[in-house]
Amino acid sequence: MRSALNRAFGTVRVGGVSLSRCVADASDAGELQAVGAALVGAAGDLAAEARGSGGRDAELRLGYLVGAARRGAGREHGQRSELLRRLDQETQGLGPRGGSFRRGLDAGLRGG
Repeated sequence: MRSALNRAFGTVRVGGVSLSRCVADASDAGELQAVGAALVGAAGDLAAEARGSGGRDAELRLGYLVGAARRGAGREHGQRSELLRRLDQETQGLGPRGGSFRRGLDAGLRGG
């Protein structure tokens, strides 16, 4: 997951599948839990990195991940609401969410 996010403005794929498709295609609770664990774990690592020396690059990748998850969850979040809440929780304490995070978020929403 983390290595795929290194290409946050290119083609980000995990096993050949976009992050949003991973979220959208999780057809049962077990699959959604597995996808969620991977995404939340990566988000936690990126958030910690963003708070430390990783700064803007980590914020950009974290924004992309959150945007792609939102894209995959669609307008009717349903059972994916908890995943989105957990991802948003990981972004708390990053300070103003402008710049890099916002650019990543927009890119993830567009094509994640």
